[in-house]
Amino acid sequence: MLKKILAVVTLVVILSDGAFTQDKKPFKPHPFAPSIPELSKEEYAQINAVIDRFIDYDSGKLPDGDGKAILADFQGLGPEAIPPLIDGLNRAANLQASCPAVIIAKKLNKLILGSTDGQLLDLIRENVGAGVTIARHMNAIKDLKIACMTRKAYLSQTGQLAPPGKKAPKAMTTEDLAAAAGKEKGVYVKQILTELEQRQGEQVAIGLGVAMARPEADVKQLGQNLLLKHLSQQKAADLKALLKCPQDEVRLAVVFVIGTRKLPWGAELIDALDDAAPKVQQLARQALIQLSGGQDFGPANSASATARAQAVKAWRHWWKGQSSASSQDK
Repeated sequence: MLKKILAVVTLVVILSDGAFTQDKKPFKPHPFAPSIPELSKEEYAQINAVIDRFIDYDSGKLPDGDGKAILADFQGLGPEAIPPLIDGLNRAANLQASCPAVIIAKKLNKLILGSTDGQLLDLIRENVGAGVTIARHMNAIKDLKIACMTRKAYLSQTGQLAPPGKKAPKAMTTEDLAAAAGKEKGVYVKQILTELEQRQGEQVAIGLGVAMARPEADVKQLGQNLLLKHLSQQKAADLKALLKCPQDEVRLAVVFVIGTRKLPWGAELIDALDDAAPKVQQLARQALIQLSGGQDFGPANSASATARAQAVKAWRHWWKGQSSASSQDK
């Protein structure tokens, strides 16, 4: 009978990852934890019946013959049962029998480790131990609170935790991450940028370039560091394509990477001397000086268009000579 009751409650639950999916039966999110549903009074009563029966059995109030079925029903409870499990733990912790509280605590700990819902973790941390007056199980309750904080910190560090109403960075598309890089704030935007850097495609550089242009010094620095890291791992063709990126920050980072990797891209660097951004022009000049072994044909930082054209002409003449010498060596 209990199995039939549980089947109704768990119809919309996917226990493998402790979450609900929209391709299952729609549900109304719990007001304090959006990853679980707000169940009806009847459904909560059904779950409470399973928990109460387990507590009675584990306290020796029920015959052993029903043990396997009772344990199976209890262990089959999913994340939707967390609020009743918290209440059950608090009630069991005030009993003289020790086993029910210990086993319920283990059940909650397993659900904590499978959750990516920061609000749900806060719900557990704030409510376990409420009304408990017996000191016997305080250590187990304390361990659960620590587990919630540890899990939340881990999710935050790995980009799996999002503010209320937001997606976790790992669940976002590359395009969504790139768009969010320019508007989100605080720790959340740093998680977004860290996740974005691990993706592939032109949108990655664009999103990180947007972060470089933001006014916040810490976000700007993180965006720069991640963009340089990302570009240093790109193939030559992808790197050359980004020299045409409309964002000054991306082109500047590409030229910097060309210089630090000592890539023999004289023609591309000479083209960059005509870049619309003066910083790109000067960084390309520095890369050419390094490539040429110290020769410097300009242009100066404040050079006129005529002077810059003369510098470009001189660099092209030098590069043509390098190409001819290379062909003769072969």
